Amino acid sequence: MIKTKLAGLLAVTILFSAGCTGIGSQNRYSEVKPLSSVVITTSAAAEQGDAEAQYKMGYISYTGAGVEQNYSEALRWYRLAADQGHVTATNNLGVMYRNGEGVPQNNTEAVKWYRLAAEQGFAQAQYNLGFMYRNGEGVPQNNTEAVKWYRLAAEQGHKNAKNNLGDMYANSESDTQNNAKAVKRYRGVASDDKTCQNYGFKPGQEGYSYCRMQIDMAKKEAQTAEARYQRELAAYKQQAADLKQKQDRERRGRKLELWLRLLGGQPPLEAVNSLGTGAPITRPTRPSSHHRYRLPNGRTMTCTTTGSHTNCH
Repeated sequence: MIKTKLAGLLAVTILFSAGCTGIGSQNRYSEVKPLSSVVITTSAAAEQGDAEAQYKMGYISYTGAGVEQNYSEALRWYRLAADQGHVTATNNLGVMYRNGEGVPQNNTEAVKWYRLAAEQGFAQAQYNLGFMYRNGEGVPQNNTEAVKWYRLAAEQGHKNAKNNLGDMYANSESDTQNNAKAVKRYRGVASDDKTCQNYGFKPGQEGYSYCRMQIDMAKKEAQTAEARYQRELAAYKQQAADLKQKQDRERRGRKLELWLRLLGGQPPLEAVNSLGTGAPITRPTRPSSHHRYRLPNGRTMTCTTTGSHTNCH
């Protein structure tokens, strides 16, 4: 079972292949059946210098999945993989140094490994580094740096980074001017979590992912509709501007012709302002929608969208 040493909102994560397992999660690795053949095959590839296999051996040693848990071995394999540029292994070294697993606890060393992975664009490491700067762990406390790294992680979809960044904006912890739109954008993830929890689904429970998927789908549809509306609105404004320009030209031409006819003693034309408008143009209407989603527990969630804003309740 993974040893838990978390503080505050830090959600350092040990990742394996395409999936991820949070430190301190409810998984019980002692219940996992021995993976003898997997361990043997992976170990052989790791000994041959394969970085991904070295990383996996680090994970196996860290969790004790199929072998005896051994933080020292995990550290050794992670370091070998990190030396070859494996970003997840690099981040996980930072986790182990911060938690003091297999090594003396050392936040400065943790920051070093987080930074190496973060600078390669790894979202979890960017989030971890932002947390360290926000809390002054291993580095001098610096909200500007915290916002920088949280934002980089948030732009890759890291939910905790979005939430923490929203909190910093809302609490004016950022050195930049408080931005209401940023607060709304980054704290939206926490709001979605609360919505699903109100329907009886907590993170990690069956049905929670489905609830979040329905909210995300409603938001995506709203964003697509809003983008289409903005394109139509821009086209409408251009057509209106072109029509006005055409009418102005015609009006000036009518005035000139009117004066020429009057000077020549000819009868006046029809009113100068009596101009044709051509084909009518219609201003587009901002989209709105109302959807109901049946959740696994039998309850119905309603999502209402107006423009790009989606409210599920």
